[in-house]
Amino acid sequence: MSRRNESIINVPLPASPGQREARVAPSVSNPSTSNPALHRLYNPAALQTKSPAYSQFSSKELEVTYVIEIGARWTRYGLANSYYPREIVSSFYPHPKDQKLCHVLDHTLSETDHSILLNAFLTKYCTMRLSNAAMDKRIVIVEGLFVHEKARKRLAKCFFERQSVKASAIVYAPAPLMHIVPFGTDTAIVVDIGYNYVAVTPVWDNVIFFSACTYNLFGSKHLLERIRDHYKTKGLIRTFDGTIRPFNDEDMKRFDEWNTAEDLLSRFFFVTRSDRAKSYQKATTDGDEEITYCPDVESYFYTEKLIVPGSLREFTAELLFDGVDYSDVYSIPELIYKAVALSPVDIRRSLLSNIIVTGGAACLRGIHGRIDVELKYLIMTGNGGLSMKLMENVGFLKVPGGEQIERYSAWLGGCLCGGIIETRPRYYSLKHWEEGVPLPDWTTQIDNYRIPVCPDKVVTENVTKQLVGLRVV
Repeated sequence: MSRRNESIINVPLPASPGQREARVAPSVSNPSTSNPALHRLYNPAALQTKSPAYSQFSSKELEVTYVIEIGARWTRYGLANSYYPREIVSSFYPHPKDQKLCHVLDHTLSETDHSILLNAFLTKYCTMRLSNAAMDKRIVIVEGLFVHEKARKRLAKCFFERQSVKASAIVYAPAPLMHIVPFGTDTAIVVDIGYNYVAVTPVWDNVIFFSACTYNLFGSKHLLERIRDHYKTKGLIRTFDGTIRPFNDEDMKRFDEWNTAEDLLSRFFFVTRSDRAKSYQKATTDGDEEITYCPDVESYFYTEKLIVPGSLREFTAELLFDGVDYSDVYSIPELIYKAVALSPVDIRRSLLSNIIVTGGAACLRGIHGRIDVELKYLIMTGNGGLSMKLMENVGFLKVPGGEQIERYSAWLGGCLCGGIIETRPRYYSLKHWEEGVPLPDWTTQIDNYRIPVCPDKVVTENVTKQLVGLRVV
């Protein structure tokens, strides 16, 4: 008999219900059954998997932690215990009423319009693209220090009262603290090159020194405006046949729609050396000194090529280091110098040895070296009271392996904190909202703080009152 016929004959025949029960029972009690398929079918324990997604959805307590950071230009969102954001989207969203682009945290809108905008934005990105709406959601909101109080309250109201994005608890995490978490330190100077401004915040032992925080009003937005102004007035395009023509209105419209300025800034631009920056400034003001610019590059622009001048590539970032014609604007090294000078003396050394540069413009090549050179020069020649020995301690924190997390380091810090069970007591729950408990904020903590009275002072006041009553005093 052939082997194929043997396999057919050895297949067990269908049994009666009583016989089937007698045959299945031993396979459940004894895992070492002769038929592994039946064992997996009738033994629920064998269906368990080590997949984190399965363990999350099969847990008795169906909950998930969202992490969202709404910045001035970009919004990052995702789930806790993740290495990267699920998506980085624009913080400007079309309003459902008139499709006008509005910032998600625009507190100048009426409360009703702002609530509609927040609900549409959070429903799209938090509910539809992350997880099941029936799951218990905890929200970690990474916020900047200058977020308006109205925006904070309206965001919390949306999470607690809108059914589509309803959360069981939220927590506001300050961005400077979240920036330092992925770098594995509790003490650092956070240089956040934001969209609207540059903020330098000293953090020591996870405490923000707000009195030593310095900032200026030049950010990535002004770099993009300079690029746009150049192409609006002097832009050149190389056509498919090799000829060069100037920019027109149709090209400018595409330039804005495709956010070409941001693409060029991240791909081709860099920070030059201090000596070349001084030579460029003399060449543009006096006109006596000649300077050789770096080579021009070309980037595809629809079916043609966009010419990126070398002077634009090399010297656009000078807005962050000298402010050009604005004498009241400090450069990034000067902001760091002032922040260290305003900090206590005994922590200056540890602050300077842990400088973290974050933000979109932090990915520009050469920015760390330029800050290092100019900051050491300021310490050596400045009159801010810093010791010259601090020059030896200037250092920058980076992630090992060359991973560039500067664009989402605050979100990553909130993601790591959201996955820690020890942070649960800090959450502001739905029960607190229903009971009318004020939303926690560092300003309310200061307002409600009462200076403790020394016991000796209380005793002295009581004795004085008694003596006054006896007319002794």
